[in-house]
Amino acid sequence: MIEHATYEDEVAILQPGDRLYFYTDGVIEALDASEQEFGYERLIAEVNRQRDRPLRAGLDFVADLVRDWSGGQLRDDVSLLAIERCD
Repeated sequence: MIEHATYEDEVAILQPGDRLYFYTDGVIEALDASEQEFGYERLIAEVNRQRDRPLRAGLDFVADLVRDWSGGQLRDDVSLLAIERCD
């Protein structure tokens, strides 16, 4: 997709109950009515607040927060993905 891009392999070993989150820049760059971004710090804080909820419920909650932050007027794609190791 990006000519001449280079990538490195990484390994992440998840323990039972660990979660791994992925997001597109549209999440942290979502703007409110005063043009303030949702931001990385707010995203991390909200994900941490959802730690005790089931994964899907917490992810849906964060997605709703981003949508509400922007008044439903998202200017970019917003994608959130999370995986959890269960045992």
